[in-house]
Amino acid sequence: MSDLMVCVDKRESLASLGERVNKGDSVLRTAHAGNLRNYNLALAAFGVPMVLLDRNITGIDKNYAPEALV
Repeated sequence: MSDLMVCVDKRESLASLGERVNKGDSVLRTAHAGNLRNYNLALAAFGVPMVLLDRNITGIDKNYAPEALV
């Protein structure tokens, strides 16, 4: 079994995340496919792979306002 290491570094930029992807580091963003907002699209533009989810439940899932059209 391999370990999972999560690093939080507020000095990372969008460009540096894209560079990490190009180096082979595991960097990705999960988002709801129906509500891709500008901050998610910016990550994709810098080469960060997106894992898009297509299921949310109104009243239970609080992220991405699943009941709203964005």
